[in-house]
Amino acid sequence: MQKKIRELGPMNRDEKIVALVFFMTSTPWITDRVFCKDIVPKVDDSTIAIASEIYFL
Repeated sequence: MQKKIRELGPMNRDEKIVALVFFMTSTPWITDRVFCKDIVPKVDDSTIAIASEIYFL
């Protein structure tokens, strides 16, 4: 497994952007029910996805 990872080499710019978009989108999905439910009750998974799409477009 380590050999295959080394063969891939370091992440390029596009891979880093995809990782950032994934992190910035998945974090609200995971923490939405825990932290934001009382503050903004109208926000659901589709709202987060659309906002992420618009922001990162």
